[in-house]
Amino acid sequence: MRKLVIIGIFVLNYTFSISQPFETFILKIDSLLEKEQQESALPLIANASKLAKQPAEKKRLESRKYFAQWIKETQAGNDTATRLLTTAIQSLAQSKNPDPDFKAILFTQQYHYEAYKGNWAKSLEIALQLQHAQEKNPPTKQRRTIDLVYDIGYIHDRLGNISQSIENYEHSLAMYESASKPYENDRALAHNNLASKYSLIERFDKTIFHYTQAVKWWTKVVLKDKSYLVTAYNNLVYYLLEYGDYPGAGKWIEALNKGYEDWRNEPNFGTKNTLGNANATYKIRALHLIANLRYCASTEQSALAQNYLDSLRNTYLTCPIDQRKAIQNHLLNAHYLLGGMFEKTKNTIAAKQYFEAGLALAQNLEDPLNVMLMQSGIANLLNTTGQHETALQYTNASLSYFANQNKYNSSHYSLLILKAMSMQNMGSHQQAVAFTEAMLKRLMKELNVGSYDFDSLTISNLSQINSRSVLRFTLNAAMVFRQASTAMPASKKEYTRKALHLYYLAADMFALYYQKSSYTPQLDQFQKEITEGLLYFNTSQQNQDTKAISKAVEIIINNSNQHLWRQFQAKYANRLTVPESLVERHRKLKASLYLFQHPMKGDTSTAGSTQKIAKELADCEKEIAKYDRFFVQQASYDFTIASIRKLLPHNQAVIQYFVTDSAVYGVYIDEDAMVLKNLGNAAKLQIEVSKYRYQISTIDPNYQGAASSIYQSLITPFAKVPGQNRLLIVPDRWLEMLPFEALYHQKAGKFLVQ
Repeated sequence: MRKLVIIGIFVLNYTFSISQPFETFILKIDSLLEKEQQESALPLIANASKLAKQPAEKKRLESRKYFAQWIKETQAGNDTATRLLTTAIQSLAQSKNPDPDFKAILFTQQYHYEAYKGNWAKSLEIALQLQHAQEKNPPTKQRRTIDLVYDIGYIHDRLGNISQSIENYEHSLAMYESASKPYENDRALAHNNLASKYSLIERFDKTIFHYTQAVKWWTKVVLKDKSYLVTAYNNLVYYLLEYGDYPGAGKWIEALNKGYEDWRNEPNFGTKNTLGNANATYKIRALHLIANLRYCASTEQSALAQNYLDSLRNTYLTCPIDQRKAIQNHLLNAHYLLGGMFEKTKNTIAAKQYFEAGLALAQNLEDPLNVMLMQSGIANLLNTTGQHETALQYTNASLSYFANQNKYNSSHYSLLILKAMSMQNMGSHQQAVAFTEAMLKRLMKELNVGSYDFDSLTISNLSQINSRSVLRFTLNAAMVFRQASTAMPASKKEYTRKALHLYYLAADMFALYYQKSSYTPQLDQFQKEITEGLLYFNTSQQNQDTKAISKAVEIIINNSNQHLWRQFQAKYANRLTVPESLVERHRKLKASLYLFQHPMKGDTSTAGSTQKIAKELADCEKEIAKYDRFFVQQASYDFTIASIRKLLPHNQAVIQYFVTDSAVYGVYIDEDAMVLKNLGNAAKLQIEVSKYRYQISTIDPNYQGAASSIYQSLITPFAKVPGQNRLLIVPDRWLEMLPFEALYHQKAGKFLVQ
């Protein structure tokens, strides 16, 4: 009886299927093909062919039959089955039916297949064809349109097209958010990928925002494998620390630790699901440990950091051998982080031990990238302790990683300049300079920006790779020429010119960097080094060039103003009333205008574009003014000496001071003169100012001696001060605590205010 019942059910189903309309068959077939259930789809295609009356209907089924056969062949590993897919596409075209849903399934499989083979350009071409077709005939399922936009973003991502990738990810995210279903996992993926792309262009504000959103949406998804979620936590902590937000990183570490304890109590924790590999327990534990270790190393909690390293090592040793690959990089990174922590705290012995242990482990695991990183860490450490010859040996060893490198790599150039500085520290100034020159020539060649000419090396050449690592490289190269100018008097003029050129280039890079990226504490040091370099060389010239000094001072002040504004934005972005889209547009237009105003040598083709962008920028600023009429003024960095002079009435002057780590500088400006002076050693002057402030606070009757000494240092070098009726003073750093009006002119027997 049971057998008859089964047969009866089969007959009833068969009879019901035959009697259904043709389009119902099509829907069922497409549903099966989308799930790659071709064995179930092929009998339905055969049945549906009995209902097909028109040639167009037969072609539609034929297309599905070839597609099903293609899936079957590719699953069997037959790479020659491409002809079946081509025939399926041709049959669909011959049917002259838009068939938007099946076309979406067919083309999606096609561009996925090309991507699987690594043909990303071909994959993009097919995806864009599908997008064009969907603009005319959209599929019935909104999800297919959204997924296509996301996939195009991902393909651009793999091709290295960062701006197009960001654009499509942002678009897909907006579509997911407006869809009728929540699509939590898809939104999390889009946020996660956007964070990754923004990190590449060093927009850490957006990086942190999107990783935060990824964590938020993945937390809402019931995931057995939490590795994606824990990775997002890890990245969030990393970039908060990079951004200098230690309390923020601490809060996310607390959330991660609490979540980790809760997840461990879930049934089947770490088992396989669609988002992860089988048994991800060890991988998740390693991610959890490295996040905590990174936080402890950054906040110099050495004992806790070492405990986390021990736990990470134990996790690596106890996990199945086939899963160790996923954990070994975290273990190596832990050694590097601890080495860096001890280097930062001046414990060079412990730092070297961790770098060397990491190096031995990387060599044992045959991991060339981490071998290079550990060697470079040791080289840096040895340079700081004066062991320059050994440092050079480690630098040369680490450079072997890039032996076959033909394309630009920022890490490569960081090591090359480290080698040049090691040579210089050993007294080989001529060799260091020649090596640096060759390095700059190689950089120009790799960037494909024309033949090498030191003086034509401009921001336009380097704008495509402008980043903190390139800024550091440029400043270090400037220091090589600067030290050579002192050590080699015969070539002082040439090396001074080259060092100054690189400092100006670094200043341009610093200004442009802020138009695409965001504030990080590391930029404080860059700002100080650029300021000090420009001031040092412009005050060391025997005959001061007023035009050159004006340029240097304007750059310093404008960069300083922009730096302060970006710091403010980083801390108080939520208080700004201008829409982010307008702020972004303003940044991009400012960046474009800056580049057109600083063209490559001999390029005269930018005049028309400059005028067009200037007009667009003016229109954008008018739009911004509707929300906040002070925004553009606050964000401005268009200070000029000429504009200050116009504001100064007769017998009125300004002195602006700049405090660097090595010296104090002052620039005097009145209606017809400008003077820049090096006013002396910063540390010595700071001691004098502290002593003077203490004498005043304790009513010490001998305070006039200190007041006179400071007057001699800060005021006397500017001979025209006594002749002015009014003096405006702009102090810097610890000079802001100095009561300038109480400085004493001993010869005249008067205080400055008198």
